Amino acid sequence: MSKSSSLRGVSVCSLGLSAAILGGCAATPETMQPTVQPAVANSNNTTYVVKKASIRHYSSPSTYKHNAQREVNRQARRQIQAYQSTDTVSRNTAATGLTREQYQARFEAEKAARAAEALRIQQAQAAEAQRQRIAREKAIREEYVQKWEANKAAIKAREAKAKAKRARQQAEVQLKQERAQVMVKKVENVIRTAASEIGTPYVWGGKTPGKGFDCSGLVQHSLAQGANVRIPRTAAEQYAASVKVSSGSATRGDLVFFRTRGSGVSHVGIYLGNGKFLHAPRKGKTVTVSTITGYWQDRLIGFGRVPGACKLPLPMV
Repeated sequence: MSKSSSLRGVSVCSLGLSAAILGGCAATPETMQPTVQPAVANSNNTTYVVKKASIRHYSSPSTYKHNAQREVNRQARRQIQAYQSTDTVSRNTAATGLTREQYQARFEAEKAARAAEALRIQQAQAAEAQRQRIAREKAIREEYVQKWEANKAAIKAREAKAKAKRARQQAEVQLKQERAQVMVKKVENVIRTAASEIGTPYVWGGKTPGKGFDCSGLVQHSLAQGANVRIPRTAAEQYAASVKVSSGSATRGDLVFFRTRGSGVSHVGIYLGNGKFLHAPRKGKTVTVSTITGYWQDRLIGFGRVPGACKLPLPMV
């Protein structure tokens, strides 16, 4: 064997070892066998030393294929992405006639325009919300004003009604006072008419001024002349026609009734107040003023008020 052949043998062996070392899992069990270069004697007496190749642990064939395929796929994806990026820029450049820098500038301008449009929309929405809030507040104020005006009108109506009621009550009170004053005048006229007959003699059934009166005749004459009021003739009939009042409620001008004979009313006089009354007592006496004590107190039946010829109680103001 020549020296060049030997070197080629060593190179092949070295390459095989390098592949085994670098490839690792890429070597198969068959290729991982030690390569032995047989020693051949030559005329130069060259000695060859056979060495064993160092063997690394290797992965299974299926794992190796999987890893290799994954690496191939990764590189393919990178190439496709690079192609697509370059192709997109190329197509855009071809379609618009813009360079990459110009296209990027236009993209930034469109992005800024979109941001400005979004800001405009946001501001418009905020302005609309503000407008709606102001409108709601205005509606609330208007509703409050309307309610306030309605309450004010209601208050005025109530005040006017109360004022009218007070005016009506005052008018009624005034009317009653005027009527009371008229009645007071009538009562005093009745008493004045009766008092003018003091000293006139008692006459049974008498009713003539200056000549003679009995008790009921004097009362009938006095009410007719002083108050223009017509009442029955006898004392019993006058008692039945009057409105009964208690002793504590009797006032000046009321009639006072007595029982002088029998069990019924048989005598009448005109009450003057303070326990005194004016009457025509009996035969042999004249018209006079007496006090309700003793004899008359024992025979007192009660008091009566003739409508139209007596004092009216004034209402509470």
